[in-house]
Amino acid sequence: MCAKQAIWLSLLLIISSKSNALTVGIAGATGRVGRLVVENCIRSGYDVTAIVRNVDKAKGDPLLTQDGVTIRPLDFAELTEDSSGDKVGEAFEGVDRVIWCASGFVDVKGVDGGETTKEALDVVGMKYLLPTLSSTLQPLNDSNAPPPAFIMLSSAGVTRPGWDAAKQEKFVGCADIPIVRMNPGGILDRKVVAESMLRDNAIGNFPYCVVRPTGLKFEDKEWPRGRTLFSQGDVAVGRMNANDLASNLVDLLNEPSATGKTFECVTLAGYPPPKSITTVLEKLNTDATIDNDSDGVYASFQLMQQLLPGEEQDATRLEMGKTYEQVDRGEVDRARGAAPTEREQELAGSVVYDGDAKKGFRNKLKRIFGSKS
Repeated sequence: MCAKQAIWLSLLLIISSKSNALTVGIAGATGRVGRLVVENCIRSGYDVTAIVRNVDKAKGDPLLTQDGVTIRPLDFAELTEDSSGDKVGEAFEGVDRVIWCASGFVDVKGVDGGETTKEALDVVGMKYLLPTLSSTLQPLNDSNAPPPAFIMLSSAGVTRPGWDAAKQEKFVGCADIPIVRMNPGGILDRKVVAESMLRDNAIGNFPYCVVRPTGLKFEDKEWPRGRTLFSQGDVAVGRMNANDLASNLVDLLNEPSATGKTFECVTLAGYPPPKSITTVLEKLNTDATIDNDSDGVYASFQLMQQLLPGEEQDATRLEMGKTYEQVDRGEVDRARGAAPTEREQELAGSVVYDGDAKKGFRNKLKRIFGSKS
């Protein structure tokens, strides 16, 4: 093939790929994970609809002003039962698949001028998104197994505050860790509610999956990229490189074997990523068939405990905001079952913020979830 033919072939491939490109709606596109997901979508040839609260902030971001990215406003705190349908429909018009990356709390206005309350963004989002998107996303049918049309980014540890005492003792290595025992603002409980809302709306209607990463690290010097390990039963503890997570979320857009499943993930540093995650996902149970109290879940827990960062390999010795390396150096040595320190209480309590301190709250929440396990 001559050089001119090669150039024409490359152009045709580009045109063909763009004409068949999926449009991916990303909620929380200006967030730290959301931006990484946008970047991976662009790299994979997808068009992106960035769903954002602050349009001015989004327009000032070079990543979100590239060709193939459309910015659309949607402030979940401003939605009501009467207005949500039209606003959600406008924001997600032309979107083929959704990746939910938003997190935190928002002030929700009371009915008829009632008292304003705080609610997890995950819950508010599912309340207002799902009734509209249920009729627009790719439906399920009996003849094929489509990839997820709605991918929810949740968190490892969300079910653990609700475990009974016997299960918490059996799985103490993942139950007695900072994010679970502090559960700031009840965030984990609310994420469980949001997950259930998605499953209740999606099962039998449209394909979905729920992804629960462990403690996110955004700098390779904190935790390098590697191979993603997937598990089920909410027993994973460790660290997840945020770039690995974003890559996985985008890969799931074309993974039918992920549909109808909930799974946790950690980054195993030092191992190259696999060429495909299909084989691993195929072996996971669907939400309809998983037994979270099975011997297999306990075996997964025991394995994950051996893969903890650091040398001491005991997450129960961590304090909120501290690291495995500090435990190794003897700078932190919490006794198992000990009451939270004053510093931990202050950090966890900062999740419930005053109206004038939203930015500070978001930064503190990122600190908490960035070191949660």
